[in-house]
Amino acid sequence: MQDKTVQSNLCMFPCYGLYIATDRADKNTAINQVMWLWPESYLLGGLVKRTPRRRGFDMGTGSGVHALLASRHCHEVVGADVNPRAIEFSRFNAALNNATNAEFVLSDLFNSIESTCDLLTANPPYAPDSAARAGDNFWSGGIEGTELLRRIVEAIPSRVDVDGTVHINALFPNPPGTTIKDHFDRWLVGTIGQYEVLDHTWSVPRYDDLLSEKPFEGDKSAWRFGVVSLRRAPNGAGWWREVAGRGLFFSAEGSCSMVADFDQR
Repeated sequence: MQDKTVQSNLCMFPCYGLYIATDRADKNTAINQVMWLWPESYLLGGLVKRTPRRRGFDMGTGSGVHALLASRHCHEVVGADVNPRAIEFSRFNAALNNATNAEFVLSDLFNSIESTCDLLTANPPYAPDSAARAGDNFWSGGIEGTELLRRIVEAIPSRVDVDGTVHINALFPNPPGTTIKDHFDRWLVGTIGQYEVLDHTWSVPRYDDLLSEKPFEGDKSAWRFGVVSLRRAPNGAGWWREVAGRGLFFSAEGSCSMVADFDQR
């Protein structure tokens, strides 16, 4: 008798009370894959402080996981992605989890979205890849890796309400001798001093890119990875605080042991 194997074309992940369907967890360039859940998905999902919000935006929503987590404490949520396959997955996941206040739109970041939000989450493609344009797949952030990240940060003053909060999960492929703060300040036109920033990132000088066709080969001594959370300082006098330690975010049972709490001093 010939052995026969049945294999699913999809993955299903539990995530903080949700069930999230994605593409299979292996690279398949025949389709524009929807990113499966990595540890970073749980990191961003756990770090966001789940206080009531009016409207959430999730940029590069992929499977919709962060938009759907936000839908449980926001009045309404919009998830945006440039990949039509991602929009179909996110809509399926919304139905699977009975989320009726989350809308998913085909959009190049903010281009097809109107209005503003008071919660912005993003886990955009971030790998420096000279073989793919930013957003052509779930990993490429363009040649420098920061094209989408830069556009998201540049939009914060016009797209995030004064009382809003931003959480961005990414690789930060800083050139030698530079910091995340340097680049955020440039993208915010010299106003980073007006923001309160929690830097939940750690150094990754040996970052191994397993997905790009032509990964970066050079000095990674200033590279960092993790979540940067920021909000406008109420009195205009901001600060930048590194709070990641050694990157030990998860407790023994798998839950996220940290929350991005600006008010905890």
